[in-house]
Amino acid sequence: TYSSATDLGDAGQCSECDEGHFCPTASMTQQLCAKGSIAKAKGMSLCEPCEAGSRPSIAPMAYVAGCSRITT
Repeated sequence: TYSSATDLGDAGQCSECDEGHFCPTASMTQQLCAKGSIAKAKGMSLCEPCEAGSRPSIAPMAYVAGCSRITT
């Protein structure tokens, strides 16, 4: 979760990170996942790397859509 507000009383006052973003502990903003990684669900504190031999599906929504196998 994240919040730009200060002096919050509890975590319930924070916003949940959107899909495709992550929020490290004590974040003031959500961060977009790096290329080659995904956050499939809301509220993730870390993005997960795509499996070997795959990449994010379709930019820029790739971070939300997931990873697809690379074919040649």
